[in-house]
Amino acid sequence: MKSRIYLIVLLAAASAAFMLINGGVDRFGPSTYIIPSCLAVAAVGLMFRFRRLFLPELHLVIWTAVALCLMFTYINRDHLFHHGNRLLAAILPGKAIAVTTNNGRSEVLVHKATGGHFETSAKINGRELTMLVDTGASQIVLSHADARKIGIDMQKLEFNVPVSTAGGLRLNALTTLRIVSIGSISRHTVPALVSQKNELDQSLLGMSFLSSLASFQMSADELRLTDY
Repeated sequence: MKSRIYLIVLLAAASAAFMLINGGVDRFGPSTYIIPSCLAVAAVGLMFRFRRLFLPELHLVIWTAVALCLMFTYINRDHLFHHGNRLLAAILPGKAIAVTTNNGRSEVLVHKATGGHFETSAKINGRELTMLVDTGASQIVLSHADARKIGIDMQKLEFNVPVSTAGGLRLNALTTLRIVSIGSISRHTVPALVSQKNELDQSLLGMSFLSSLASFQMSADELRLTDY
């Protein structure tokens, strides 16, 4: 039995070497890898079936497979990390997931929320807020409640900035945010508007932040923010 299994392993190695030397994939197509792989799997399967006879060989196969998996993971760690973050963004809609591009730029991925809009967690002046991404808003617009939450002194605001909305003309107050962070992307001294009480249910992440980015791209279910 041992000699037969060794023969299968030898055939797998010989067939792989022959096809690689004589043109490889260009000449033999997928057979270059399929035939040797099938022979190798058959040999390993027979070893497991008669494992009492092949304990040293099986230990070698197992440790070789572990070493190859570790090497593959290390070599492809950047791609695996990137795809892992994309999966995390899909699992947690609205969660800003920070990634790094191949050229070293910081990116943030946001998956579309269940309501069909892009919402993201933002940190403004050190406090967490959930904001609706709105490219039609020229500036960040904070709801009255969120403005109080992040510590803006409402008594000092002057609601004298006219803003046209779907519900008509509204008067908002101009303010400056010390720091706005979405994932790994941060901007300082960002202009923003504060709405009057009960006029806005959710704060808007507008162009005063988005226009400061290298790019922002919306696909069917993913928002990608790219820093410089």
